[in-house]
Amino acid sequence: MALLKETSVINNASVDRSTEYGNPFIMGDDGTRDEVCDSYKNHYLPNKPSILKKLPSLCGKVLVCHCYPRSEEHTSELQ
Repeated sequence: MALLKETSVINNASVDRSTEYGNPFIMGDDGTRDEVCDSYKNHYLPNKPSILKKLPSLCGKVLVCHCYPRSEEHTSELQ
């Protein structure tokens, strides 16, 4: 999977906060960028079977998030 800021690529998947793949933890309120990414990785994603079963559908797609390149931290968990 690749990561891209623009959505001009046809074979893409949006994974920003507005989607089911987005990180529900809020920077500032829930911790630093590293802390909220760690919370997503260690506490949220492992406990969301509804998302885990959909991860194979992201294979081969360009993952799109508006906060690229910082989004590599949370989107890497979806790869």
